[in-house]
Amino acid sequence: MLLFGYGRSAQAQVVPGDPQCVVSGTTVTCTGNLQPGVAVTAPYTILNVNNVTQNIAPGGLDDGIYFGSAGNVTIISDTTDGPGGPFKIIATGASGIYATGATVRVTSTGDIEAGVDGIVAMAGGAAIVNSTGDITAAGNGLFVSGATARVTSTGDIEAGNAGIVAFGAFGASGSAVVNSTGDINAVNAGIFAITAPLSSGDATVTSYGDVTSTNGVGLVADSFAGAARHGDDAVDSRLNIPG
Repeated sequence: MLLFGYGRSAQAQVVPGDPQCVVSGTTVTCTGNLQPGVAVTAPYTILNVNNVTQNIAPGGLDDGIYFGSAGNVTIISDTTDGPGGPFKIIATGASGIYATGATVRVTSTGDIEAGVDGIVAMAGGAAIVNSTGDITAAGNGLFVSGATARVTSTGDIEAGNAGIVAFGAFGASGSAVVNSTGDINAVNAGIFAITAPLSSGDATVTSYGDVTSTNGVGLVADSFAGAARHGDDAVDSRLNIPG
């Protein structure tokens, strides 16, 4: 079962300094026609994507939105508020949103279609993702990895691999927490939360939507203190929830 994220390709998107991306200190705000996608790196720390005028659809192997840095990274993306919208992110050969940094926070409002993963957040420290919108992905719907990994998802997810993966990958107190209210239909696992071996942190899954998995793994919370919950009912940490 493949549950982990993918590498990313070279980028050719809109960058700070282009007319669509205004810089104020270490904050970049990108608006308007962002069809080629957006790519940001250090020294910036915050990326706002809003008021778009069409789908973010770069094509090829480019991510819809990419933000990579050795420092802290925050992405706030809303593709629903532009004139003529709502719009979405369509990344046919890559991920919809890909963020990596010391700490990573991603807030995404709007639908995502991705040829790899819907949203990827990878951090040395905390990795936190809040997603509002439906996600269709050939790989994972959401892949979040960090010392602490926290996911809140309110949309429906269709995934060729796992619907949601949260990996508390580092440190003795690493934790992985997933809260999902949408329906999930995935091939290998609906929701998968895991902490590194010997970590004392929790792995917790709470899901209020229907969760189905072709290969029979619905909700997984794997740690020394793992717990999976469907609605208000606690379930076995590796029990499939057919919906």
